[in-house]
Amino acid sequence: MNKKLATSTVLAASMLAIPTAALAHDYAATTDEPAFCAPYQQAVAMFSGGGDVDPAAAEAVVAEMSANIPTEIAEPAGVIVDTVTRVLAEGPQVFDEVPEFFPSLGAVDGWVFDNCAFDARFDVLATDFAFGGLPEELPAAGWHCA
Repeated sequence: MNKKLATSTVLAASMLAIPTAALAHDYAATTDEPAFCAPYQQAVAMFSGGGDVDPAAAEAVVAEMSANIPTEIAEPAGVIVDTVTRVLAEGPQVFDEVPEFFPSLGAVDGWVFDNCAFDARFDVLATDFAFGGLPEELPAAGWHCA
C-alpha cells in the first residue's frame, strides 16, 4: 500500500466519522432501503477502521455510491464522491482544497440517518463533554450516533 493512501486512510477515518453504526454490522442493503445506503455505510466502515484500506475495494465502494446517489442529496453526495476519489488518487491534502466537503458530509449523514437501516438508534445529547439520554446498557454492535 502506498504511503499516500495510508495517510489518506487516517484522515478519512475522521472525515468519514459519519454514521458510525457499529463496524460489525452487516451493511448489505435491505429490500426496503435506498441502494445508496449499503455502499455509503460500507465506505464509513472501511475508512473508520483505522487500518489500511485496499485502494481497489475503496474505489469499488465509491463507484457504487456514485451510481446510486438519491436525487435529494445529489449535490452533497457528489461532493463526497468526488473528494474521496481525489483523496484516493492524490492524497489527504485534497481535504484542504475542498471546503464544502465537511458541510456536504453533514447533509448526507442526516439523510442516511433518516433513510437507511441501523440495528438501533439512540438520541444522545452532548453538552460540555457530558452525555445525556443514554440507556444504562447499549448493545455491543449495530448502533448509530448522530
